[in-house]
Amino acid sequence: MRDYRLYLKDILAAMESIEAFVAGMDLEAFRADDKTASAVIRKFEIIGEAAEGRCWRYDKISQRLTEAEGQLAVQDALDLLADVAQGSTQWSVVYGMSTGDVNVVIGQKYDNVHTFPLSLTGE
Repeated sequence: MRDYRLYLKDILAAMESIEAFVAGMDLEAFRADDKTASAVIRKFEIIGEAAEGRCWRYDKISQRLTEAEGQLAVQDALDLLADVAQGSTQWSVVYGMSTGDVNVVIGQKYDNVHTFPLSLTGE
């Protein structure tokens, strides 16, 4: 079996690539650039392949997102994060891709969601 540290290196390298791919882009530019979006999706696939079966939290999130075809309502996403929260979880965040809202829960108090509206146009 491959050393888990190599999987972590794969995940880190994929995350760094994603950061480089989207540097300087706003959401509108990202959505309009199929090549960049495809590259980012592929790197997320690599992260998924590296994490699959090694973390019950990842597996549960992956299963739920697959069932929902990759789209969850904000409350459903927060419920999922509550399901996979660990004792040390300090905060959970759900970003509304269509609204720009950032929904934050602090201290596992999932009944108290702080919502911050952000502009989708980078203004």
